[in-house]
Amino acid sequence: MFRNKKVTSNKLRVTSRKDKEIESRIQRTEAYSLQLTAYSLQPTVHSRLVTRHSSLVTTKGFTLIEALLSITILAIVSISISYAFTVGFKANEDKVKNLEKSSYARGMMELINAVDFSMATSGSDTVTVGGETLTRSWTVTPIDMDGDLVLEADANKVTVTVDDVTLESIIIDSNGLVTMKR
Repeated sequence: MFRNKKVTSNKLRVTSRKDKEIESRIQRTEAYSLQLTAYSLQPTVHSRLVTRHSSLVTTKGFTLIEALLSITILAIVSISISYAFTVGFKANEDKVKNLEKSSYARGMMELINAVDFSMATSGSDTVTVGGETLTRSWTVTPIDMDGDLVLEADANKVTVTVDDVTLESIIIDSNGLVTMKR
């Protein structure tokens, strides 16, 4: 069974000629690969220069220019967003003020509608809201309802203005009748 092979120190030794050739080829291949590995590990003059400068030029982290560029972009985006918020808050504040003015105008309109038709007169007053003085004025004028260019005696147009907010309405005599001439 072990004719062509002999055993020494727990290793099989090859004794046939063909096996010896294979073994020598394997040993030469291993030696050649070890030489290549050793050669590639030895630094050349060029690789030494690269090694010395590679400590200064690294691919890890950010450069100063990249950091400054990202900070600049972040600042531009932040300013744009803060401007948008500022404009939005200002528009919201203006809408709230217009809503307050409209509310005071509607209040006066309700007061005029509540009095007797013959007692409705024009006028003005001032109202202070949140430290801001608002001027409220109203006018009551006869109106032509049927288009015959004759003003109606029992219909009036009421215009209430609070600063830049204006409301208009038509009030009719308490009898509820409007004379229409044909």
